[in-house]
Amino acid sequence: MVIGVLVLLQLVVQVFALVDVVRRPVVTGGSKLLWLLVILLGGVLGTIIYLALGRGTSTVTEQPEEAKARSAAAGDRAERAADLLYGRQGQGEE
Repeated sequence: MVIGVLVLLQLVVQVFALVDVVRRPVVTGGSKLLWLLVILLGGVLGTIIYLALGRGTSTVTEQPEEAKARSAAAGDRAERAADLLYGRQGQGEE
């Protein structure tokens, strides 16, 4: 039972690391393929090495302007959703 839980935990962490490598624009050393091999072939140790050293320092992929535009668009969507649910506020509803 304990071994099964540990194997499942290892798989979850390895899948997390693999997805992280693929989604991250830049990794330490610049070679995503190398890090994928380290994670897949290195097992728990390879995954720990990647998580400790391979992720680099930056996780931000958007420029400030893109983040502002995305935030504004999300605010507009939220406002439209609230209008649909509750009607327009301040329109003199009776």
